[in-house]
Amino acid sequence: LKMSANDLSNASVPAIAKLTKLTDLGAGETDITGDALAATAIPMQLVHINFENNKSGSALVQAMRNSRKARHLCLAGSDLDGADIETLSTMPELVKLEIGHNKNLRNQDLIPLTKLKKLKTLEIHGCPKLTAAIIPTLAQMKSLIHLELNMSKWSELDKQRLCKALPHCNIKNS
Repeated sequence: LKMSANDLSNASVPAIAKLTKLTDLGAGETDITGDALAATAIPMQLVHINFENNKSGSALVQAMRNSRKARHLCLAGSDLDGADIETLSTMPELVKLEIGHNKNLRNQDLIPLTKLKKLKTLEIHGCPKLTAAIIPTLAQMKSLIHLELNMSKWSELDKQRLCKALPHCNIKNS
């Protein structure tokens, strides 16, 4: 169900909750809140969700704790913090995670993601507090094959260190 970039609100949530076989939900850039979705069974059914640019992503993430279905989560610009990243690390089947444009994320907040052994794609661009000090954490993510982050303030040496740490990873400076 793709509803992103529409003027939908929490009034839509009861109708969505009736879709008991729903696995993919696009609710990015809507007025649907994470709190409203979290009050339903929807979060634990989802394999893929686009909740981009919704400022209440934390409640949704917390409602998905220990999900064994979640594979691809787009939570860019959803005001996530370190506690939310810890919760994301409880989802062992995650393959793709888009958490860019979360301005409060710090290097140490991403350490729990090293538990995600199936994580292949990580998009963390637009997080101004992430620095080259994140390289040791990223180096532990051996299954990564695609990484997007902003390295514009990194030295050439740091960029080379990252490439060396993740030799089989396509790294995009965005």
